[in-house]
Amino acid sequence: MERFYYGEFVSQETHKLIDRGLNFLPIFAYILVPPILDTNKFGENVALNRGMNVKTFDNIDDGLHWLKLLPSDD
Repeated sequence: MERFYYGEFVSQETHKLIDRGLNFLPIFAYILVPPILDTNKFGENVALNRGMNVKTFDNIDDGLHWLKLLPSDD
């Protein structure tokens, strides 16, 4: 349940920023390790289903690539 509540909370707070005038949807990359990182990505899915742009990773390089803060390996 805590994963659900956190995903719901962070989504609500992000949308409050937009309601207050933020003119873009922030992008979130969470870098976590088990057991905090849920391999089933339940909390991530809760937030995604509520309109967030979020993804979880188990290493920082993957997160930074997804955020486009590191050059791709292509």
